[in-house]
Amino acid sequence: MANNKKVWRPTKMNETTIKKLVEMFEIDCTIEEACSQALIDPVTYHKWYNENKSFSNRIDVARNRPFIDSRHTLVKEAKLDWKAWIEFLKRRDKRYKDKWELAGEDWWPLRINLVNYGWDNNPV
Repeated sequence: MANNKKVWRPTKMNETTIKKLVEMFEIDCTIEEACSQALIDPVTYHKWYNENKSFSNRIDVARNRPFIDSRHTLVKEAKLDWKAWIEFLKRRDKRYKDKWELAGEDWWPLRINLVNYGWDNNPV
């Protein structure tokens, strides 16, 4: 009588691998870099991410951490340096972003102006 049991390879999805992935994403690594460090294939990572909600939540939190940490640092520095605060506003609110304006009658002669919010007119 033949034994029809399928033998499966043990999963690499264990706490050690997940911690390594989280650690890599917390320092803003790409998926390929994180998978390389965790010794898994990116295809395996995507499969886990799509099939396991708790895993995907942990990864999402880890991938957002570098941006949250840098915002904390920027806001802390902005209290000491007004230029840092202006840079923060430019990135955060589209009303403060630098923009290029094209001007001229019927587009000729064409003038290009840079509208630079928050900086003095003297070049550094």
